[in-house]
Amino acid sequence: MKALSYPFTLDVFGVAETTENQTKIYTDRLTTLLSTAVGERPMRPTYGTNVAAALFENENNLKRAVTDAIRVAVKRWIPEITVQNIGVVNLTQDGKVNVEVSIVLPDFTSATVQVSSATLNPNGSVEI
Repeated sequence: MKALSYPFTLDVFGVAETTENQTKIYTDRLTTLLSTAVGERPMRPTYGTNVAAALFENENNLKRAVTDAIRVAVKRWIPEITVQNIGVVNLTQDGKVNVEVSIVLPDFTSATVQVSSATLNPNGSVEI
């Protein structure tokens, strides 16, 4: 399997960088999924996660809401991987929620993706 490498870059000849490394392909797909809000993609309005909406839950429900949002999105958009564990660190002082997702790939190897899920800006927008 060959896929575009994330982040999208061009080589010196103007050709998009690709990878055949399965671990990189699936961690890139998961990173893209986690960093896309539902409704953000014009031709795929249901693609993404509702992690940003989960940030508005009270602290008791925050971990469950983030975990549920990630599990639902992965099951729908990357069903060939299995989510093994989702570690959610509560909101930090700068407004971020740190998430670590451990997955099992189709070849039964494991990988981990770490994201700082969102920063809430004073104007109400979300920077991921």
